[in-house]
Amino acid sequence: MTRAARILPAFILAVALILPAPGHAASGASGGTPPTPAAVPTRSAISGSLGPRPLRVGMHGAGVRTLQRWLRAAGYGVGVDGSFGPATQAAVRRFQRDHRLRATGVVGASTARALKQALISLASAPVNLRGDTRARIVAAAESQLGQAENPPGSNCTKFGPCEAWCADFATWVWRQAGVPAIGRIAWVPDLVVWGRRHGTWKPGYNNHPQPGDMVIFSNLHVGLVERVSTAGTITIIAGNTSTNNVARRGPASPANGTSMGPAPISGYVSPTTPTGTASAATAASALPRPTAAQMAAQDPQDHDPRLAARER
Repeated sequence: MTRAARILPAFILAVALILPAPGHAASGASGGTPPTPAAVPTRSAISGSLGPRPLRVGMHGAGVRTLQRWLRAAGYGVGVDGSFGPATQAAVRRFQRDHRLRATGVVGASTARALKQALISLASAPVNLRGDTRARIVAAAESQLGQAENPPGSNCTKFGPCEAWCADFATWVWRQAGVPAIGRIAWVPDLVVWGRRHGTWKPGYNNHPQPGDMVIFSNLHVGLVERVSTAGTITIIAGNTSTNNVARRGPASPANGTSMGPAPISGYVSPTTPTGTASAATAASALPRPTAAQMAAQDPQDHDPRLAARER
């Protein structure tokens, strides 16, 4: 066992002990910006205390600084300056919406408890991942094989809210592997937008897939490339499969994407910028927000028996 693995439970316990007691409920609005996540929480990120009072805009001090560290560790990028301003409020509201809380931007006991659970979930991810970014992505994805919805058929998983969750899973894995600037993205077309902004979108089913890439099935579904054979076939790991869990699909030719997902492969999003290509990561505008109907149309293999029967 690694040193990090030995000391991590103590950090989780520390978070549980220092949160305020139940009693201050959070309540609602909207707003927020896409998170900029950290990797697995570190000791400095999850230490400290939020203090005895709910935290809100205009407050300053050590409790706010701790909140900002925790938000960053949970994947909601915000500056750590001890001042609860509009950016911190936006990050809190985004966290609250993602965790089905009323999005007030005020951190009471219910939000604090949800933030604790998010940190524990992140800390429970593999902490001994080794190798380069792509190897870490594959290792993190493989560690989740079999992870299922609870209850079955509910679309409720640890990777995000109760929703079509293939993109929640793919972005969760990338965060565990330390891919920078990738937040929880729920809608598959937004992954393509993200890739274009960062210079890592590779259109076309035969556009050099590599382990760790996201493989996009015509904006309806996403998986992660696990391996590429010398014959050119690919094996993927995906969430929200026809078996309602994280599962392996393939090997199959990228030209035959419908044997691994609900539609042909339209391209790949790389976790790293191709050598010699300038990154477009300076784009800061929010990603398009999907409608309920668009989210419901995602992952059709989850509820269409004909599509489910083709997966292998």
